[in-house]
Amino acid sequence: GFLRLALSPFLTAASLARSEQENADEPADLLEAITVSLADLRSEDFAGRRVVVLANVSKLNARQLESLHQFVRAGGSLLVFPGDQIDADWYRSQMCVATGLMPLTFESLRTKFVSVDDADQDAEAEIDGASIAAGRFDHPALDLFNDPRHGNLPDASMRSWYRLARPGIAIGQQLMLSGEYADFSGKRIEAESPNVLARLDNDDPFLVESGFGKGRVMVCASSCDNDWNNLP
Repeated sequence: GFLRLALSPFLTAASLARSEQENADEPADLLEAITVSLADLRSEDFAGRRVVVLANVSKLNARQLESLHQFVRAGGSLLVFPGDQIDADWYRSQMCVATGLMPLTFESLRTKFVSVDDADQDAEAEIDGASIAAGRFDHPALDLFNDPRHGNLPDASMRSWYRLARPGIAIGQQLMLSGEYADFSGKRIEAESPNVLARLDNDDPFLVESGFGKGRVMVCASSCDNDWNNLP
């Protein structure tokens, strides 16, 4: 819902408040955001689209994964957000290891919480959350936030996030890797080494990007709604 409102504000507002006829003279959106439920996702839904966003999607079936793979390989872009519904093992095995679509995978979930000592019910210890590390953003997708009038990303607070890593690779080594992966026809696809666009203040990657075939893939460490952070 937050993504759709951000990308297609006039259409979203019109659908919530007034009929299409009453809004005939309203300004048009620059982008058309279509929401498709996981159960209804078909290969034809990718046709004519520039970007596909997986927002807290549990996992894809084999046909959906193949369609997504072909979409990115042919030049489409993919943006992946985790959440409380995802099957992290599936993302690790299918999206990262088997196909290479994701440059890094959701390795371990970190959550800010209050722990209580059983021996002393009054003694509570808060596990620190995280913020986006301050600094200048070099990537065009984040350049907007170099102007504080558009919001200050380091003010955002993360309550839950995944550590992004290559399976079985130490954190200090993961960003040096690239590789080749077989597509569904057996052809080898080269995946670039991941580029960290933003980090958290504990040095965990927050947003990473990599090329895949002719397309691009971005993976975020936290959710795109307000369950795990206050970014919206």
